[in-house]
Amino acid sequence: MIFPESLPQNFPRGSSEDYYFTRFRDELDDSWQVYYSLKLVTPDVPLREIDFVLVHARGILCLELKNSLLRIHSGIWQFHNREGQWEELHKYSSPLAQAESASKRLLQFLQNHTLDHEPLRQQSISYVCLFLKQSRIDLPLPNDESLHAVFHDELPAAHSGRESGLENFFLRLYDRLGVLASGTGTQAQINRTIQLNLNYAVSVKKKKSVQHSEMISLTAQQYSVLRALEQEGRLLLSGTAGSGKTVIAVEAARRLSRQGKKILFLCFNRNLNEYLKKSLEAYPGVDIFTAPTLYRNIITEFDPQRLKKKERQPDALSEEQKAKMKEQREEQKKERQFEREVLAGMALGYAEEYAAAMQKPYDVLILDEGQDIMLEEPMLLLDSLVRNGLSDGQWLIAYDADQSLFSEMEAGLSYIRKNSHSYFELKENIRTPKRIFAFASRFAGVEGTQARLADITDLRLVYYKNAMEGREHLLRILDYAIRELKFQPEEITILTDERSRSAHELFDRRAVLGSYKLLNYEKDNSKAGFVNYCQVARYKGLENRFIVLVADFDISTEEGRRKIFIGLSRAISAAALLVPTRNRQALEEAAGERMR
Repeated sequence: MIFPESLPQNFPRGSSEDYYFTRFRDELDDSWQVYYSLKLVTPDVPLREIDFVLVHARGILCLELKNSLLRIHSGIWQFHNREGQWEELHKYSSPLAQAESASKRLLQFLQNHTLDHEPLRQQSISYVCLFLKQSRIDLPLPNDESLHAVFHDELPAAHSGRESGLENFFLRLYDRLGVLASGTGTQAQINRTIQLNLNYAVSVKKKKSVQHSEMISLTAQQYSVLRALEQEGRLLLSGTAGSGKTVIAVEAARRLSRQGKKILFLCFNRNLNEYLKKSLEAYPGVDIFTAPTLYRNIITEFDPQRLKKKERQPDALSEEQKAKMKEQREEQKKERQFEREVLAGMALGYAEEYAAAMQKPYDVLILDEGQDIMLEEPMLLLDSLVRNGLSDGQWLIAYDADQSLFSEMEAGLSYIRKNSHSYFELKENIRTPKRIFAFASRFAGVEGTQARLADITDLRLVYYKNAMEGREHLLRILDYAIRELKFQPEEITILTDERSRSAHELFDRRAVLGSYKLLNYEKDNSKAGFVNYCQVARYKGLENRFIVLVADFDISTEEGRRKIFIGLSRAISAAALLVPTRNRQALEEAAGERMR
């Protein structure tokens, strides 16, 4: 089998590439996969093109055709140019060095896509140059180079059927080069990786179209959740990342708004809050807040000065002190704890007064990101704001314990379970492509879930040593996403850890990165022509077509593994993981343990 199945119509017939394309197609049986003009256009390796790549259970062979006159003069390779002059080779010291370099790049590409299976051994890939206008007499080579040289007069004559000597010739060549057999299982994995990531079998446009058609409609299970809310009133919804919890919550708010209901819709993430406001701006009677904003509103209505007096103010820090990661981490931890725990308790003290001051209580409570809000104090507060309370009122609370980045939620969850009428669990991710979600969930130890979307391409795994190299790789990832996968800049989001200064050095305080304009999603809404960037924790509940996750944080901890899970599961179509080399061993070891 050969990819592509035929050459372009305008390809020059009778050329050497046409001749060997036809021979490989007609004379090698189905145990061989041949890739013509294989282009490595992925961000994890530099751009390379290889004339032919042969994949067999015996191994991989990179084949470069040389159709020009060549010679070695005083130890230097030269080619005969169009002016009839001998000229030194430019980019590589020799055609053999070019072929060897290509095989190394292909090996690097294949090894970068082996987090869920055994990596290809270096001994299972090799290379040859096929010299079309010279013989061994014309180009005397040292023994080590001679092994990798094949001359046109050494190939068996062409045959019309598959019983030619071409297959046996290549099998003998594998033996001559000492290539170790990769096996049929590895061969299948190699073909899958090449065909998925280099778009041989199906175009990116077609893959994106298939993905879109799979995503646009609600699933049968999602409809059953909405029916249960209408019929039974109190519903606790647990769902893995990308299972449609927010979609269900928004659709429930729309339906209830049409019925004239007054709805309190809460989440924790202010970026998600902005998204919800846009999604529901045409629907009256829906009040949308982040939980901390609701708490502050209640407190300031009855004691405007209290927060000014009581709210924790960060200690005055010098610029040098602010640069210290440990102090930053402690400050942010205190701020989150204050917003999530202290504010709710303060607001609870005014709950009765606030409820009495309301013209009428809320008919329905909808709570998204419940894992970040479900403490006992917030639940007691919300109980006072909903008609008939949480025990007899109407509410939908959606959560995912695997996405909690804060403290334990068992107390609040236990309180809600006592009052819930129905419980649904969504285990299927309908947003993230299968292989990306499989890696993210297995790495984080999330079990019993799956994704259904077809893959456009594999997860891109790219390592960097320092900020300069990281910026170079990040630019290549953006080039790949925009130029090769045809995403718009606004369809890309770069996610980082709020505690990581080195990750921010990749692009922080920059309006542009190369030729790309950047936009801080936390400060402004997505705009056409701008690549977004945001903190992982601030992007929960949101999504984009292409996600770049900068994994510059401790991935060996439970919190770090959850950030990998949260970040990658924001991807609708494709994702890249940009990892500092100091995290490489931890990532591969952790991934290996979970993938086995």
